[in-house]
Amino acid sequence: MFETNTMNSTRTLQRSKLTLGLIAALAAAPVFAQSTSAGVGGQVVGGNGQPVAGVEVTITHIESGSVSRAVTDGNGRYVARGLRVGGPYTISVSHNGQSDTEENVYLALDTTNNVNLDIAAAAAGSTLDTITVVGTAMANVFTPDSTGAATIIGRQEIEALPSVRRSLEDYVRLDPRIVQVDKERGGISASGQNNRYNNIRIDGVPTNDNFGLNDSGMPALNQPIVMDWIQEFNVSISNYDVTQGDFVGANVNAVTKSGTNDFHGAVYGTYRDSDMIGKKVAGRERPSPFKRETNWGGYLGGPLVKDRLFFFAGYEKFRRDAEAVSTGVAGSGATNEFRLTQAELDAVTARAAALGASAGSIGSFAPINNIANTDSKVIVKLDWNINDDHRASLRYNKTDGSVLRQNNSSNTLQASSNRFQDNITFENWAAMLYSNWGDSFSSELNVSYSEYRSTPTSFSSTPQVTIRVPGISPSGNEGTIAFGQERSRQANRLSVDTWTAFAAANWYVGDHELKFGVDYESSDIYNLFLQDAVGSYEFTGNDALGNFLSGKGARYRYQRARTGNNHDAASRFKVGNLGLFVQDTWTVNERLTLIYGLRADQTRVSGTPAFNAGFLADFGIDNRNTPDGKWTVAPRVGFNYTFDTDGLTTQFRGGIGLFMGSAPGVWLSNSFSNAGVLVDSYDIRNAGMGAGSLDPNNPYVPANATAAQYVNAMANDFRQPTVWKANFGIDQQLPWWGLTGGVEFLAARTERGVNYVNYALGDANGTLPDGRAHYWADLNGSRSRIRANCLLVDPTQAFNSSRNPCRYTNAIVLENTRRGSSQNVTFSLEKPWADGWFGKLAFTWGRSTEVSPGTSSVALSNWQNRSVLNQNEDMANRSNYEIDRRVTLALSKKFNFFGERAPTRFSMFYEGRHGRPYSYVFKNDANGDGVRGNDLFFVPGSAADVSFTANSSAEDQAVFWNYLANDKYLKGMAGVLPRNYGRSPWRNVIDVRIQQDIPLGMSGLKAEVFLDIENFGNLLNKKWGQVEEAGFPYTMGVVDYAGVKDGKYVYDVSSFHNEATGRSSTPYMPYRNLESRWMAQVGFRLTF
Repeated sequence: MFETNTMNSTRTLQRSKLTLGLIAALAAAPVFAQSTSAGVGGQVVGGNGQPVAGVEVTITHIESGSVSRAVTDGNGRYVARGLRVGGPYTISVSHNGQSDTEENVYLALDTTNNVNLDIAAAAAGSTLDTITVVGTAMANVFTPDSTGAATIIGRQEIEALPSVRRSLEDYVRLDPRIVQVDKERGGISASGQNNRYNNIRIDGVPTNDNFGLNDSGMPALNQPIVMDWIQEFNVSISNYDVTQGDFVGANVNAVTKSGTNDFHGAVYGTYRDSDMIGKKVAGRERPSPFKRETNWGGYLGGPLVKDRLFFFAGYEKFRRDAEAVSTGVAGSGATNEFRLTQAELDAVTARAAALGASAGSIGSFAPINNIANTDSKVIVKLDWNINDDHRASLRYNKTDGSVLRQNNSSNTLQASSNRFQDNITFENWAAMLYSNWGDSFSSELNVSYSEYRSTPTSFSSTPQVTIRVPGISPSGNEGTIAFGQERSRQANRLSVDTWTAFAAANWYVGDHELKFGVDYESSDIYNLFLQDAVGSYEFTGNDALGNFLSGKGARYRYQRARTGNNHDAASRFKVGNLGLFVQDTWTVNERLTLIYGLRADQTRVSGTPAFNAGFLADFGIDNRNTPDGKWTVAPRVGFNYTFDTDGLTTQFRGGIGLFMGSAPGVWLSNSFSNAGVLVDSYDIRNAGMGAGSLDPNNPYVPANATAAQYVNAMANDFRQPTVWKANFGIDQQLPWWGLTGGVEFLAARTERGVNYVNYALGDANGTLPDGRAHYWADLNGSRSRIRANCLLVDPTQAFNSSRNPCRYTNAIVLENTRRGSSQNVTFSLEKPWADGWFGKLAFTWGRSTEVSPGTSSVALSNWQNRSVLNQNEDMANRSNYEIDRRVTLALSKKFNFFGERAPTRFSMFYEGRHGRPYSYVFKNDANGDGVRGNDLFFVPGSAADVSFTANSSAEDQAVFWNYLANDKYLKGMAGVLPRNYGRSPWRNVIDVRIQQDIPLGMSGLKAEVFLDIENFGNLLNKKWGQVEEAGFPYTMGVVDYAGVKDGKYVYDVSSFHNEATGRSSTPYMPYRNLESRWMAQVGFRLTF
């Protein structure tokens, strides 16, 4: 609620001659939920307590002079929308010649803030008291449109809380249901949902990675927008307003700053280097991920025409310089010297030249001095007060970044030809128009266009060669020599052009607020992703180096467009959505508000994958399937019941509704790129190499080789993902310090999820001892032929890996599933900003299940990266994104050590939670489906359940049994544990910020310096703040499958004990490299 700046309680306001507050029981309607604006509304009553009709209420934004007027209806109610977010505002009411002005009102994004006025004193001719009010967090909680799970984050939180990365993720984590699932790669998960299912909009522009390549879910290498430019953002998980669309995870809606009648701006910068990060992880020295990182920028806003036209502009430049992994041959002086001589490496390059590699195309194996990650960002925004009834806004934003990519393993000796540079740009334009068409009708129009470009730069066109040689790595293990164009960048370009439009109107009729409108989004996609377009060779085994030098024993992969032009293998299509919505918000009485509406979404896909008649004949699935034209009708209902007891507000809220999201564009794109008739695919084992094999202009195709098909398709009835969500929450104003307590239950059930099925497996060839299906030709060991019953190119002939292979290398079909759910319970306690401090404590318990975690942009990887008992099964297990318990505490406190003009602020954010769940798996391929490391491990209950290979010594076996007996999740178990049965350990991480203001003696000019420290506990004690988590794809490999004998598994545990050294080695939980170390940055900001 609004409260006086002397921190009087709501009861004090109720005793004032003029009541002005955000009293949730009194009527107002929600502002447009996809809006970039705020709203205000309420009721005016007279001396007899009855509503007063025909009273003019004037709302003025002081800094810009923007004026909005509203006249109360027959019930004394008024509403004004399309207002700037923030403030301060003054709200004036006039009646019978009397008037009063209320000052310092602040309005929140996506919320109609309620201001109710009592003009009894004015009508009696009395002198009115002036009450100054400020917006508080309580105001954002107790509003009649508060139904679902949501959090509002304003400038105070943005400026106060710590963030070394200055990323959106560091602020949305204030919502207790949202987790940063991977700080190192980016990405947030809401209530256990896939991070690709979030929707992020800035000034109405979709700022998602619509195509789905980036783990962060953002269309940039780093961040697409600068936090210093953001005014406020709203995070919702289950907002039942029907204008909310295109998300089943979190919906993040942000609005940028605007210019005002006064010139204001800032110059700022941050800095950190290799001395500002912890050196050790779990007691071991780790290199710094960067040498130095700088970020500097500025912004300026002001009037072009006073009270009418304003501008806001900003620029920022980011640069991170990192040490490259130093590898080299013996005697080179590199930090990591391979057990390989320069003469041996020269023999490799000479052989490559003899095979057709052009001069200079291999590059140098010498380590590079620096890896640079750079980007620049720019924003220009215009706000135009056309008149008192119409306001427009235009915005342009661009981010342009690049980074050099190299193999960071000290076990890889990589030539410069195998590196590449990522280049990503995101550019967008947006236009918004807010209009009032009288006292009871208003509208909002929003149109945007954006361009996303990913254009990697390679440094060679020679086919990739990797030689995996035992014993040559610096540690004496297998080492890899790599040169030639990286296989995934040999034909790779992406462009996405997106148009969006949003139009909505609100019609206020008595106790009802009718909302209706339309939204539209369309992305024009060009995606060229053809791996091995010039070929790749892989040599393994004990004599891998000799095999390369003699040109034999390679695995050779090559793909080419059948037309001869690889651009013809690109996917070109449009995907979009048309949404229609209608809603009624009914203020039943002064306590109860109901919101009910209907949303209808039509998926639109323009373009058709190339027809594969053979695929249809083989599997009965038309690979041209798309969800084009499919409608989803989503009903939603929400309620808010608020009442006061002894001046303390209690709020019950909740709702239920259906939410539709969009599968990332790349998941749909796979069907266009991999139709199986556009490309010839070769995957040949034991291939030879001859003259010209490394000539990129004449890719090598072995004689008599037969191409196989790689096909992606969508099921005949595939639809976009949908989820039912429901919540019930109770919020209670407490009598101490303005505290608000809350408890909320949030549940979701999958209506249509995603599942990947590989039809190329063929029929199973039997079962393994635990009953799972297998595809081995025989059970003598892991070197047996896989996929024994696959469809052959020529079914009348015997299998031959080059002349008569499986007809399909893989045939991945994207299907829907109805399995999957989540449940979350959250307890929270919040102290709103007042008296210079703020605090929020929360605990969340969660459970979530899913069929496919959808961890990749590639259909095949999504199928491979799910740990399974039986491939292709439609079974839900614990989600990759589940966080079962999470405790968060945010605090910020201002101290006047150096006087009121030079305050010092201390802020912190604590998070305690478990890490990701993980699965126990065989390290190699146990079921013969051709995939390593995704088969769930069979836990033998006793020695009678399993036998061991001859090279698994008694010591190996003893260590293995001891490991099973002492592992937290394996001890006492027998059989196959479900997917994600294990859970990574609990972590405690504290981030802090210390900020000092420095007065400069000039009016309006202020300087501040600040220090951000991530994982502060690790700075105090190297054993604190350690983050252990299973590595991607979140599995723990236990043993190697080695066949079946006498009806029992044969295990290879020969690596568990080294008889020569007496040292044992068992599966272990790795430490996160960066998250386990403290990091710090210093910064400054000069504002005027």
